Amino acid sequence: MLTKKPLKKILMWLLPVIFLTGTFKAFALGKMGHQLVCQLSYDHLTPASRQKITQLLTGLPQEHKEKIAAYTKAAGSNDNISFADACLWADAIKKDKAFDAFKPWHYLNVDRDVEVIGPDACKENCVTRGILFHQQQLSSSNDNWQKLQALMFLGHWLGDIHQPLHISYASDLGGNRSEINSTLGKCSSMHWLWDDCLLTYPAESEQALAAHKKALLAQLGAQWQSAPVGNWQKTNVWQWATESLEITRQKDVGYCRLAQNKECKSYGSCKVNIGQDYQMKFTPVLQQRILQAAVRLNILLEQAL
Repeated sequence: MLTKKPLKKILMWLLPVIFLTGTFKAFALGKMGHQLVCQLSYDHLTPASRQKITQLLTGLPQEHKEKIAAYTKAAGSNDNISFADACLWADAIKKDKAFDAFKPWHYLNVDRDVEVIGPDACKENCVTRGILFHQQQLSSSNDNWQKLQALMFLGHWLGDIHQPLHISYASDLGGNRSEINSTLGKCSSMHWLWDDCLLTYPAESEQALAAHKKALLAQLGAQWQSAPVGNWQKTNVWQWATESLEITRQKDVGYCRLAQNKECKSYGSCKVNIGQDYQMKFTPVLQQRILQAAVRLNILLEQAL
């Protein structure tokens, strides 16, 4: 399953450049994942709550419409931003220094021997605290722009906390430094695989991705009817994070290996081989996480709006 990574001086010199330029988009659940979470949630809201979201989105400043359109590569379609696209805003503003403080809110790092996430795992600047903060802000703010930001952040954070590699370890940047040998498209790190390729492969063209997203939306929407919605919604942010961590720590995921002291040790310079068997096993896992995120976002929005 593992192969030794060749060490070459030239690669060591290039690594910082590759990391800074090639993996930036791997720090959040991929575009399709976030859009599915928010569209599913929106579709199951009451008409009154959908109307409130629509009204808030009418106040989105033009410059932020353009940021979202640029991030989604949907040039010329920035007049009417859907809630699904608005949930990508937190990624679209990552290069905007005015929002630098929110970068750590996309994830939660823990020690490698932690098995259960509790309130003490993070006091500030992480995804669990981000959810609590922005739900409260959405509920209580009297400023429409602040309220809209809270809405867009909240939708985004629900996607991120349900992507298992967002609850992981700082030493390898949540799997961004965990390189893989994969036959599932372009993804070259464990984090990127779970952000993107595990959900989108083999669709690559814009038309194929659009058709795939439409089919997944219909599939997950149908599953909503038989899902244990009430049980999923009774849980809290710490449990959601623990669910992700449990997946992260599974041996078959290939992100880390458990030692006798429960420490989840990194594979270091070894690469995990990822193929169709991996996709068949874990794509349904990721799809269920997206459905859980949508179900839970739905109740948070109903409570806050």
